[in-house]
This record gives sequence, C-alpha cells and structure tokens, in this order.
Amino acid sequence: MIQLSKSYSLPDSVEDFIPIKIVSVGGAGLNALDRIVLDCLERAEVVAINTDVQSLASSVAALVEAPGRALPP
Repeated sequence: MIQLSKSYSLPDSVEDFIPIKIVSVGGAGLNALDRIVLDCLERAEVVAINTDVQSLASSVAALVEAPGRALPP
C-alpha cells in the first residue's frame, strides 16, 4: 500500500505552482481520487469518469463525467 506523505512545503508565490490534473476512471479510481482530495491535495483539477452514475454522485471531484449517460441534477 502506498502511503502519502504530508510533509511538504508550498511555494511562496502562485507563479511557482505547476498545474496538476488528476483523472480517475472506474470505481477504484474514484476511491483513490477521493482519498487524495480528502488528504488535503489543494490546487489540483480533479476529474472523475465512471459509467456508474450513483458512484459519481458521491465523488468529491469538481468535474464528473458519465460516458453515455446523463448525470442527475
């Protein structure tokens, strides 16, 4: 199992940030994405993709995509 280390320092200015985009696919990917986001990953764009609309409804991702289906409001 991979352990994420929280011992890092943030850059002093916004210009020093490297844009990060995390895309998760499927149930296991959504679980990993939710865990990463809830463990205080900030300033990253997260995208969740899954055909299971119920699973997407509980995701913490800012952008969710259900291929071939409409998402509930």
